[in-house]
Amino acid sequence: MLLVAKSIKPHGIKGELKVEYYLDDLSSFLRLQTVTIENTCYKIESIRGFQKPPYALLKLESIDDMDSAELIRGKSIFTNRENMPIPKKGHYYIDDIVGCQVVLDGKILGLLKNVMQNGSADVFDVIGKSGEVLFPYIGDVVSSIDIDHKLITLNKDEFDKVAVYED
Repeated sequence: MLLVAKSIKPHGIKGELKVEYYLDDLSSFLRLQTVTIENTCYKIESIRGFQKPPYALLKLESIDDMDSAELIRGKSIFTNRENMPIPKKGHYYIDDIVGCQVVLDGKILGLLKNVMQNGSADVFDVIGKSGEVLFPYIGDVVSSIDIDHKLITLNKDEFDKVAVYED
């Protein structure tokens, strides 16, 4: 299963959900026919863009009123990997890179714990022996990502310019 969205809140009185989608664009999200929320599979009745990316309005079969939609508030939304296209070169599903070892200057920095999608660039959250470090996935900070070997290699010079160490 791939994490594709998160329910933000109900929208209106007919069971629609405002969701934040984690795909490159709305067209990828529009291709979905079913999603899974807390081990329950739902058929998608409709999806439409809302305000600005990455938000959409999602209508699921059997979620027909605000009370039913309220029960899904804040829940993660998944789909089967088979429903998704193979990512373009240089693009990755977050589920495929979380848990990768992150290497800086030939030494293990830690494991990629999370990828936050907060704005113009994804932010990688790495946990290692020396604590937590955050850095944006921009420019040449990441030299390579090897999904098969679960390994992310960083460019030290670029990393040093943007890294934020947490206490």
